[in-house]
Amino acid sequence: MISIRFLEKRILQLLFIIFFSQCSTLKKENAHLQQLISANQLKKDVDFTHKKFQKLHPKLDYYISKEKLDYKFDSLKTTIHTPLTPLEFYKKISPVVAAVRQGHSYVLVPEKQFSKKETKAILKKGTGPFSQFNFSFSNDKLYVTKNKSYNKSITAGTEVLSVNGIKPLDLVQEYNQYYTSDGFNTSLKKQNAAKRFISAFTSEFGIKDSLQYLLKSNDSIKLVTIKRLKSDSIKKKTAKIASKTVSTNKAKLRELKRKKRINGFEKTTNTFIREFHFSAKDSSVAILKIRAFKKGNFKKFYKESFAEIKKRNTKTLIIDLRNNGGGQLNEIVHLYRYLADSTFVFLKKSEVVSRASLF
Repeated sequence: MISIRFLEKRILQLLFIIFFSQCSTLKKENAHLQQLISANQLKKDVDFTHKKFQKLHPKLDYYISKEKLDYKFDSLKTTIHTPLTPLEFYKKISPVVAAVRQGHSYVLVPEKQFSKKETKAILKKGTGPFSQFNFSFSNDKLYVTKNKSYNKSITAGTEVLSVNGIKPLDLVQEYNQYYTSDGFNTSLKKQNAAKRFISAFTSEFGIKDSLQYLLKSNDSIKLVTIKRLKSDSIKKKTAKIASKTVSTNKAKLRELKRKKRINGFEKTTNTFIREFHFSAKDSSVAILKIRAFKKGNFKKFYKESFAEIKKRNTKTLIIDLRNNGGGQLNEIVHLYRYLADSTFVFLKKSEVVSRASLF
């Protein structure tokens, strides 16, 4: 009979093996980012991508003819003469993949991978210099919409001319080539421009503990350095607020906790994913703001919201889906059931090239 002690020893050994194998894999993947890949191997990768598209992608010629797509893949190979890094190759092959114009078909940016321990260490250091602001992109310009940093002189509406000398528009326009929306839609890239700039900057230059922002407010231009906001200072502020709230009203805290659980809550932006309220004048107009179809108890949220609409005999419902990036289909179907007055077909049957394309 195998002893408990023996089993514990074996389990510990297995855990150590898994841990060190994961560390080894991460090191290899990260080292690969700096390695040059031979031109011959890159051309094989182009052929592999082309063949996989032909084998697995339904209606590949829906937005581009087979002849044009074949030409793009063949032309790409003629431009590869020297070894390239994974990021350099990504910048070559991504526009060809994007030519298919299917939003969910794209190449992932090769980026440094972090272990759980490394990720925890970064988070422990505090809020990064990008995360201390909310941004929006309008008329090819990047603006601050909310300042959460320690530098309160930066007001909403301030234009970001550059970050560490990099102009936002230059990076956004470059990375817009590397992915596509569905078909000829143009709104997605405009909505994603601010986020795309941050992710592209991080892909190119890595995670930074400080950034130099060149800012323009009215006619004034200034250079500001924003450093990582240490978590200690955030905790102190949170603790003060929490202690005041607890002493004033525990019931409100319980209600807030319930609301976060049902509505869904985004910690990074400190906003509820779903919100329901009536217009300021009266209850004849109800407003549903849905930022994404994810997180929270959506069934309970919609049940309670539409029960309130029925109770107050509300005549008009406004559903605000601006900047909603999508999410889970079952929630969208569930919401649509409240809106449709008859049975409906929400999705057509899925189409695949072969059974193998499902796996």
